[in-house]
Amino acid sequence: MAQTVRRRLVMIVDNHVEGDSRVQKMAESCAARDFDVTLVGRSRDTQRHTWKIGDAEVILVPTPLNLLGHAATHPGRSLRWPLAYPSKEADVHASIMSRQRKAIHAERAASVKLAAKAGGASLWSRLMMKWSSLYTQGRHGVYALRHRQYGSANAHRKTEPSSIDQFRATWIRRVRGRNAWRHLDPTLVDFELGMAPFIEQLKPDLIHAHDFRMVGIGVRVAERRRSIGKQCAVVYDAHEYMPGVHARNLSWRLANEQHEAIYAPRADAVVTVSGELATMLQARHHLKALPTIALNAPSAHEPAVTTHQGIRHSCGLGPDTALMVYIGSPAPQRGLMTIVESLKDLVDVHAAVVLPPNTPLADPLVARAQELGVEDRFHVLPYVPPAEVVSYIREANLGVIPIHHQLNHEISLITKYFDYVHADLPIVVSDVKEMSKVTRELGNGEVFTAESTPEFVEAVRKVLNNPERYVSVYTPELKYSWSWEAQADQLISLYDSLVPPVAQQDETETN
Repeated sequence: MAQTVRRRLVMIVDNHVEGDSRVQKMAESCAARDFDVTLVGRSRDTQRHTWKIGDAEVILVPTPLNLLGHAATHPGRSLRWPLAYPSKEADVHASIMSRQRKAIHAERAASVKLAAKAGGASLWSRLMMKWSSLYTQGRHGVYALRHRQYGSANAHRKTEPSSIDQFRATWIRRVRGRNAWRHLDPTLVDFELGMAPFIEQLKPDLIHAHDFRMVGIGVRVAERRRSIGKQCAVVYDAHEYMPGVHARNLSWRLANEQHEAIYAPRADAVVTVSGELATMLQARHHLKALPTIALNAPSAHEPAVTTHQGIRHSCGLGPDTALMVYIGSPAPQRGLMTIVESLKDLVDVHAAVVLPPNTPLADPLVARAQELGVEDRFHVLPYVPPAEVVSYIREANLGVIPIHHQLNHEISLITKYFDYVHADLPIVVSDVKEMSKVTRELGNGEVFTAESTPEFVEAVRKVLNNPERYVSVYTPELKYSWSWEAQADQLISLYDSLVPPVAQQDETETN
């Protein structure tokens, strides 16, 4: 009997595995097929952590950010702070030496005063004491000046870059050429040094690199394996459009854009989350083939056992109270303040926002709800397991996505959109490009102008007045096309084209 040899698939991710449902679903789905799957992430501490997702093994590898830490304690001098200490260590050492000089001077001064009282203090000792005082004060003044300049340089590193910083970053980009990313963002090198050796030890046949920080590691490991005659293909999974990612500073942006531009074309295949983003990636990186689309959609099959009693139970609401729901991040650009503001007009409606636990970003929302006197109708709820989201929110009346206009918000259907569809909820979405287009074409909800509370209120009222009109479009065929099972089939087909399955005869057949 012929059997298929299981291929070694290593998925790598730079962020927290626990919070990325798309990565988890990929690992579990592939492990259920003909792959031995190891999902490698970055540990939050100095320990290695392991657990299972289905048949897939998860390993979080300690990845110390040594170079980033060095950059944080060595802000460097510039024309603005030419006397700044070059490092935190030098600043601390200078502080200790300054205190030591003060202590020595105090000891000598006490000796001279005692000698003067006894009539034994010479003119020379008094002159030397005066010189010691001036010297100690002068050296402390120099320390204080350099310490202030170091503090200013270090504080400036955490703020918006000046024109001098931008010039420096651009200069490094030109002088260093293709290696500039290594000098502009030390985090990328820290990830390489911490994760790449462990990935190589796993001897992968296929590497699936999630997001722009991991693509370089995946390509470099694969090329090293191929150089010694081993099979290894790379899939680059672009979760976002790099130019649309919020950049911490110009150095970070130049480094990560260059890093992706160098290594994305060297991947054997590219995967992304929407058709619009696939087209943009192909044009930006001159890819030979259009990237494969794998939506971050929920499973077509809800879990038989859940850890919750439903969202209405969490809110303490009966079945007849109108309830709108939001799932995801409470970052300001997600538009949750629009939900809070709308409650002063939607007097019979409650809102539930399902957010990461203990997030401080929820505090301004709660404070505003209290100001408006609507806090009893604004419910902040913690996340439930990703597999249970659909069943948890099914009792709501509609799902809302009041997201603001930003490049990466415009080009894809985000996860919560599919969750709402599978939960049979009509949708109210802002006029970001892709989601508003799909909503208008499908007729499963209403569109309002982003950041316009009056239009949001009007859209919610329209949906609540006739919800059946919107959910009637949710056919079984549509739900399956937007299910994880459909996405997994596409991924497996892509993997098979890169690393074809090999049949191995059973030993009993050859005897």
